[in-house]
Amino acid sequence: MTNTTKEKIIELVDLTREFEDGMVAVDNVNLYVRKGEFITFLGPSGCGKTTTLRMIAGFDKPSSGKILLNGKDISELPPNKRPINTVFQRYALFPHLNVYDNIAYGLKLKRVKATYKKPNGEIVEKIEKLTRAEINQKVEKALKMVDLEGFEKRSVSTLSGGQQQRVAIARAIVNEPKILLLDEPLGALDLKMRKDMQLELKEMHRKLGITFIYVTHDQEEALTMSDTIVVMKDGVIHQVGKPQEVYDNPRNLFVARFLGTPPINVFSGRISDGKIYIGDAAIYDTELPDAEVYVGIRPEGFVVDGDGPLACQFSNIEVMGRDVSIVATHKESHAPIVRAILPSDVRLADVSGEIRFSVKRDKLLVFDKVSEERIF
Repeated sequence: MTNTTKEKIIELVDLTREFEDGMVAVDNVNLYVRKGEFITFLGPSGCGKTTTLRMIAGFDKPSSGKILLNGKDISELPPNKRPINTVFQRYALFPHLNVYDNIAYGLKLKRVKATYKKPNGEIVEKIEKLTRAEINQKVEKALKMVDLEGFEKRSVSTLSGGQQQRVAIARAIVNEPKILLLDEPLGALDLKMRKDMQLELKEMHRKLGITFIYVTHDQEEALTMSDTIVVMKDGVIHQVGKPQEVYDNPRNLFVARFLGTPPINVFSGRISDGKIYIGDAAIYDTELPDAEVYVGIRPEGFVVDGDGPLACQFSNIEVMGRDVSIVATHKESHAPIVRAILPSDVRLADVSGEIRFSVKRDKLLVFDKVSEERIF
């Protein structure tokens, strides 16, 4: 991460977590998070994203390395001493408490330092509970933030999944943490509710102004909500950057395949005599030396062109409303189908048999066949 215009709030330095059986879940991770940022750890199951989140929260201790909060090492600090709260996928609400008491639970246990001045001028400090009025004020503010005003006395068991998730978020923000951790919080919701909550979370982040650290395997969530995404695999960070930058300029084949719906089309190819080939088709010029490569073309990177160099076997057309998807095949494709996404206003003559494409330069990616690092 190169943008340092905002103050760092969390920094991970050589962070490693090795479990008792020898499995390394997080491997020498170095990363910083800026104050007020919405950053998302993105990757497949088992990539180390939740383990990293648990170490930031204090639920798990690193095997080596440091976690710095505003420059101070908090690696050994217990969770209750960190200005961090967590929202879990399964909400973790108390079923026997109503909405108000769920949100107020932590506040009732909280102790704050109060300063008094005696008549003789002596300053006295006491540790006190929050007053009922203070608790009410904080709970009302949290309920307003998550749009659940008037739900105070409702049993949480009567709420929808989305409402329960908002209660969990309200409980997390009511203590005014500096950092909010969200561990796949939308995973249990249906598709429509998940999309609605994506927008709501982004708006909450804007209103609260605190740092959100989010974990998901869903690339659409990451691309929709994040200021920065961190792509992980096998405990290692593969790329960090703004969502569009990572999509347009993936560092390697894994990142290119992981981001994008529909996924990138990948072909076996080669570079020969200054041209990039897929099979016998020379699809682009290059100054790169001769090599065996993987060629990636984003679905939106195809242009139907009767004189285009890339010939595929047409299968069918899927109407998607705003777009149409041409489904085809090619012997060098790594997937059973090649998918091209075109605007719905593109007029196609009756297509059967062979269909030819040219390729947009900015949607064409080439990767070294051995390292799988991007070279073009």
